[in-house]
Formats: sequence, C-alpha cells, structure tokens
Amino acid sequence: MNEILLDLAALVLALFCLTESVRERREPLPKGPGAVIRDRRAVYAAALGALVISAAASAARELGLRLGAPAGLLRVPGVLSGVFQLVLALAFVLYLANLFRSGRSGGVKKSDRTAALLLAAVMLAGAAMQGIWSVPVLCFFEAVALFGCAALLERDRADGADRRFYSGVTLVIALTLLVSIVMNVTTILKLSNAQSEELGNTQLDVIRSDLQETITDAESDVLRVAMGAEQLLESGASREALTEYFYGQREKHLSSASFMNVYISGRDWIIVPEFDIPADFHPAERVWYIGAQDNPGEVYITEPYLDADTGNMCFSVAALLSDGETVVGMDLNFSKA
Repeated sequence: MNEILLDLAALVLALFCLTESVRERREPLPKGPGAVIRDRRAVYAAALGALVISAAASAARELGLRLGAPAGLLRVPGVLSGVFQLVLALAFVLYLANLFRSGRSGGVKKSDRTAALLLAAVMLAGAAMQGIWSVPVLCFFEAVALFGCAALLERDRADGADRRFYSGVTLVIALTLLVSIVMNVTTILKLSNAQSEELGNTQLDVIRSDLQETITDAESDVLRVAMGAEQLLESGASREALTEYFYGQREKHLSSASFMNVYISGRDWIIVPEFDIPADFHPAERVWYIGAQDNPGEVYITEPYLDADTGNMCFSVAALLSDGETVVGMDLNFSKA
C-alpha cells in the first residue's frame, strides 16, 4: 500500500505543477523543434507530463500486483512507466542544459544553478534507493524535485522578497529531501542489519542441527563398534583379530565425510588403523580415554582438539567396555561435521 500512496502523491504533485506551469505561461510556444527544446518552460512541462504518465502507470502496476492481476497484464504499465522515465530523464537533462546556457549568458544566477543541481541530486538519490534497495521512491522524489524547479521558474518573474521566497522554497525542498534520503538509508541499513542477523541465526541453527545429527550418528556408530569389540574380547580373540576387525570398521565408515578413524585402546596398548603410533604416545593420557573412564555406561564426547595424526581440528566419541579398562573411540573431522 505504501508504494501506491507514494506513486499517487507523485501523480498529484506532478499534475499540480503541470497545471500551474500551463496556466502561468504567458507567451506562445516557440516555433520549430529546436526552439522548443531550448525553451526551459516547455522542456519542464514535458518532464512533468512524462512523470504524470510514469507515476500513473507505476501506481496501476502496484495496484494490479495487490489484486493478483496476470503477469502479462502487469507488464504493460511496467514498460510504460519505464519508457516515460527515460523521457523524463532526457527532458530534465535538457532543462539543466538550458539553465546553464542561460547562466553563461547572464540570464540565470549561480544560486539558481546550484539549487537545480541539488534537485538533480535528489532525483539521482531516489533512483539509487529504488535500484539498490527496491524502495519505490523514484517517482515521488522526481515530483518533489520538479516542484522545486517550478519555484526556480517562477523566480524568474518575481522581484525582491518574492525572489527570496522562491529561492527559499527550492532550498527547503532540497534539504527536506536530503534529510529524507538520510533517514530512509538509515532505516534500510537497520533493516539490512536485522535481516543479516536473522540470516546468521538461521545459519547457526542449521549448523547446530547438522552437528547434533552428526554427533548422534557417531554415538550410535561407536556403540555398535564397541559391541562387536566386546564380543571379540569375550571370545578370547587375538590382537590380530582385533586389528583386522578395526581395519574393517575403518573401511566401512570411510564413506562418511566427517569420519577420520576408529580405534580401540587399553591402558598400555592401542590399535589405530593406518596410524604410525609415536613412541611417546600414551593412550591412557588422552582426553577421550580419560573421559570414557570417568563416564562408564555413557558415550563420552570430547571438546574439539588437534588430531595427532592429521593436525586437523576434530572431536572424539568414546565408550568404555565392560572390563572397565578398554575404550573404543572414533574421531570425526570438526570442520566437516
């Protein structure tokens, strides 16, 4: 609804300026296209006419969107608004060219040219806001800028206090629009920050959910491996049989992106597939071993730490077997969990 109101406000203001411009014109249009193009008032009226059509088409398109009109039907006012925006831009450039040409010949004061540039900046700011943040303020900003141009044109016919009044109107409009731009940009940045924070929280929730799912799967996997190892130990299996079992478990879990290795350890021995155990490596001193010992009957999950083999940041899940000494563990890559 705000979009429609802005377009309607632009339409009413442009119609008012156009009516006043036609009513106040005291001389006939010059003859010939070249002379018309050099006529500042004629070019100004053309810009207003283009804005009237563009604002009306834009309002019709926004209303159609609210009413659920077919996309093909909405394309017509969209194209019409875009075409007359180009006409308006061309007319305003001609207006500025005529203004500065008059200025060089002494017909227009420097303050008027400065005010016109401020009004042009207002138009460009509206275009930037609509283009970058999709805030539909372009037609409204153009209408207010052209209203300021009306004050400049009527200043040509005024003297003394009236001239100062028209100059003041122009500057007040320009300053009002500049303040409005700052306020809108601030609001947009706040909204962008809020949206970024919301997006960040959503991503954190997704990461947290994925990590929890990985941990849950790892807990189930380590318990299954521990049950198999328990059965082997109870049957009196040799160390070679345990080694073969854990190599097999490693191959089975390699398809998981987060999986790094699986192992079994006593206080003074350890079986780790594809790992050259350093001479100073003591499993009973490792965090996963101590944690499993302190939490019998549970799956212990370590804090993230640097893996001794790969140097990657990882975490371990470990479970203590029924003998109270042997621990089965599994390492997972933290960055891929």
